[in-house]
Amino acid sequence: MEKRFYELSQNNSGGSFDLNERLCHRLYIEAEDVEKAVKIAEGFGCYWDGVEKGMDCPCCGDRWHRAELVDLEKINTQWNGYEITEWLDGKGGTHMKDVAIQNLKAQYPGQTWLVEPVLENKYGSTRVIGRIRLDSIEQYAQIMANLYGFTKPDGRVFYANGGIKEIHSAKVKK
Repeated sequence: MEKRFYELSQNNSGGSFDLNERLCHRLYIEAEDVEKAVKIAEGFGCYWDGVEKGMDCPCCGDRWHRAELVDLEKINTQWNGYEITEWLDGKGGTHMKDVAIQNLKAQYPGQTWLVEPVLENKYGSTRVIGRIRLDSIEQYAQIMANLYGFTKPDGRVFYANGGIKEIHSAKVKK
């Protein structure tokens, strides 16, 4: 059976993250199915329904989100790539169109843009938006870390062969 990657992300329930040699903000686990990925994650210390069990802050919510398949093929074909957006208001506005587009592309060097970045007005604000092709779990994990990074490392990729790759966010100082 083909192995696929499953993503588990951690909410900072109670205002902090659980961090150790296995746990960080996001985990990417290679497994044959979601049940096996969940079993591996539970072995690392992940748990579910923490609010209901009195383990997590009821205001913040459950610490761990359920495992979700990272389907790069679906992202690339059905969604026409992964959406990359940067809001510009307060950063120069529309008169800096070419610079804004160049800056966004510079943040993702070597990426294949399935939809070239353009300026767009939405919700009364201006943004640069485009879509990139995702070719690997490591690329996806790096983009997630750079967009939403909170911990050091921000992500860990756990391969079925026992290998581990740490993913560091550009937002979080090492």
